[in-house]
Amino acid sequence: DSVNADFIKTYKYFTDEIKAQDYVSFLLNKNYYLFGPGSSAVISYDYNGEMPEDLVLYSNAFSYDLVETDYESVDDLVEVAGYFYPDFNPDLYISSIIENSITDADTNDIYRISYKYSNVNPVISITSAFEEGFETGLGKFDSTNIIGSKSWYASSYGSDFFAKMSGYQQDNEDWIISNPIVLGADASITLNFTHAIKYLNDQWDQLSVAISSDYDGSDIEGATWDVIDWGDVADTALLGSDYTFYSSGDIDISAYANSTIYIAFKYTSTTTNAATWEIKNVTVTPIVPVYAVTLGKAPIILYEYYQYSGSAWSKLDDVYCLNSEDYAGMGEPGDNNYFSSSIDPQNYLPTFLNAKYPTAGEGVSKIVVYNFFSDADDATLTIADEYTYETGSWVSSYAYVVQNTGKWAVSATTLRWVFDPTETFTMVSPDYQIICDWVAINEDAVYLPYSNTEIYYGASAYYENFDIRTGKWNADVFDEWKDAVEEAIGTILLPNKYPAATLQVNGVDMFYQVIFDTYSGSYSTYSMKFQVTKAGPEPEFTLVEGPILL
Repeated sequence: DSVNADFIKTYKYFTDEIKAQDYVSFLLNKNYYLFGPGSSAVISYDYNGEMPEDLVLYSNAFSYDLVETDYESVDDLVEVAGYFYPDFNPDLYISSIIENSITDADTNDIYRISYKYSNVNPVISITSAFEEGFETGLGKFDSTNIIGSKSWYASSYGSDFFAKMSGYQQDNEDWIISNPIVLGADASITLNFTHAIKYLNDQWDQLSVAISSDYDGSDIEGATWDVIDWGDVADTALLGSDYTFYSSGDIDISAYANSTIYIAFKYTSTTTNAATWEIKNVTVTPIVPVYAVTLGKAPIILYEYYQYSGSAWSKLDDVYCLNSEDYAGMGEPGDNNYFSSSIDPQNYLPTFLNAKYPTAGEGVSKIVVYNFFSDADDATLTIADEYTYETGSWVSSYAYVVQNTGKWAVSATTLRWVFDPTETFTMVSPDYQIICDWVAINEDAVYLPYSNTEIYYGASAYYENFDIRTGKWNADVFDEWKDAVEEAIGTILLPNKYPAATLQVNGVDMFYQVIFDTYSGSYSTYSMKFQVTKAGPEPEFTLVEGPILL
């Protein structure tokens, strides 16, 4: 017993082997021996159901988080988005990804793989050509004035939009230079533009088209500019005397493949000759594709478990790890994405599993992995639990450290403190939801105005109470609201919440003390006490006390 006492002192919880029933009774008999029959004590304590060894495989699994290069290996679109989405099912890719990324796995190793996923496809636009039509200003070009007071500007005439420059018989040097254009390894790359020139007077040296692959975005003079020969530009002979637009034709710039280039149009004028130059529809085709991503829905982190056979990876389909959306959907667990001794996972996970696996049959099992904040460790732990679908509900094989409440009473026969197995609990949202779900299946739809609120008994998982106002429970069936609540708790909630209830524990009759809230225009709290009058798997409960206003 001294070993067990040291264990309790160190870890500050009880287990299945070191029972609260035994040690709390000892404590009470030692310190409160003067209390007589009729005396009782309600005591809260921490309880730890030890995790089975097979579940430790999942709670202590190795982990691997997909990185940027993993997404890149899937497809250009996934690389751009940075996450998986319905068009790219991660189940089709993760095995091959981790085969290349995890090189030190041993046979039968289990890994928890995390990745980003959105259940809505993003909108990804692909631009494979550089295009500028000057419809909204100079767009992808910048104007730089070197000499004179005039500069390039965006203009239009009728349906034509263009960049325009005129020196007006003054000395000018002005450049209009494109944003950087990234070219790929394509065998054929062309530049094309449409332009009109007037007042040139055959002074072709005053206008030039040039390309640079070393321009830094600011130092024009320091860059190397390769000037395109006007002989390579189509219809040059027709230009120079009016505002008729002509195409340059496709100018081959394939020599710049695999480079980042800048396209420049350079204009000069003098006091004796100043042309007007109008340029539109500048294109470079093809370029390295440019992607723009519009999120359909922000991605979240998902987790999957994979096992290595020694030669290949396979997904463990019977293991499910909760994600941030799952916690948020349960309410309070979503505040920090974990359960704790005060947020008992057993109050939430059975309802969650019912919703996630609505067609599960008798005997189906799922491993559920979740976060649990341990006060003793002051840390968030990874916990694995096996749930099995039995007689209409999901039953846990394991519970980590939770806060239990027990009742002890002085025996009239032995005059000593003994454990009273009465189970006392306060109804929370998942409890009310059990009643709502039952009404949804078994009563007319008119009694379920919302999925989390019913008006047959008056239970609301949203408000976490019974609405006992007139019209909020079925007065055609029940004389008083108390009758409706009694049936809801005694015949629906308790049998579903405690399907394995027993008649006695350690020779003491088993009772359930249920605390619940009501709303009648104001809020009140009541309790009802039920005795187990038929043991599970289809237990029956009979009201023996209440409702008592607390």
